[in-house]
Amino acid sequence: MSGHTCLVINSENDLKFWHAFGGHALIIKELAESKLSEKLQPREVAKASGAIGFIDAESLPPQKRQHAPTKTVRMSVLTRDGRRCFICGRSPANHVDLELHVHHIVPWGEGGITEPENLVTLCGTCHGGLDPHFDWGLVTTVKSTHYPQKSDYMKQLLNYQMKVREIMKEMA
Repeated sequence: MSGHTCLVINSENDLKFWHAFGGHALIIKELAESKLSEKLQPREVAKASGAIGFIDAESLPPQKRQHAPTKTVRMSVLTRDGRRCFICGRSPANHVDLELHVHHIVPWGEGGITEPENLVTLCGTCHGGLDPHFDWGLVTTVKSTHYPQKSDYMKQLLNYQMKVREIMKEMA
């Protein structure tokens, strides 16, 4: 489970606890099949914008499931990025031959969704030069530039884990 702490779910009480607080969990097969059968059925998913995890595609609005962003989303991404290429920094204001593209960071063909968090402005040259088309470095750079985590995230995570441990001790 990629180094994350998880709960081990052996009973219905454990399952209720997990539903209330969330987090990672290992659930015994019999309990999962009897209580979570609808969640175990195959369904269409999309990759989350951070390229980690998945989202139930049915829960997404139609505009996030289509390939091309709406005009409004496209303009918001271009504006957010200062109407310049995120990689080379060139802008049509200084280079009249430059064409800007709105690129899916997690490619649409690989399950990436069409929302601002998964889109970035690239010039035609940089966009055409991406090989492979999915670049993990681009994911991390865009996320840290446009969507920085709050500095107290780790503190909040540790507080949550401590509360879970306390409750688990009380239940034991």
